[in-house]
Amino acid sequence: MIPLIHIIAILPLVFISYPYIGLINSIFLFLGGWAFDIDHYLYCIVKHKNFLLKHCYKFHHPFAKEKDLLHIFHVVEFYILVFIIGLFIEPVMYLFYGLVYHISFDFIKGIYLKYYKKEKEANNSRALSLIMWLKRHSLQNKTNQ
Repeated sequence: MIPLIHIIAILPLVFISYPYIGLINSIFLFLGGWAFDIDHYLYCIVKHKNFLLKHCYKFHHPFAKEKDLLHIFHVVEFYILVFIIGLFIEPVMYLFYGLVYHISFDFIKGIYLKYYKKEKEANNSRALSLIMWLKRHSLQNKTNQ
C-alpha cells in the first residue's frame, strides 16, 4: 500500500488514543502503522541494486510480475517477536498494535483488488512466513543444482 495511505489511516487512531496512552506509546503506534514499509525499499535495494524510490514503487505495484517477495517486517515471525518483546516493554506492544493495524490495511487492499475489483493480475506476492520462504528457496537451490 502507498505509504501516504498508511499515514492517513494510522493518524486518526494515534490522535484518538494519545490522551490515554501518552506521547511515547503514540509514537510507537504511529511507527508500527507506517514506518515498517521500509522493508519494501530494502528488498528493492538488495534484489535489484537500485536506490531510486520511483523504481521501488513500480516494482511493488500490485500487478508486479515477481512473486514470493521477502518483506522482512511483514512476516509472521517478526510480528511474534515484536509481540513477545511487547509483553515486557509497553511501547513495543503499541508498536505491535500499529503493525497489526498496518498489515490489516494491506490485507484489505488485497481482498479489495482480488474480489471486488476482480483484478486477476493483482497478486499477493509477499511471503507471509520467513521460515516457509527460506524453505522454498533452499528447495529451489537444491533442484537448480
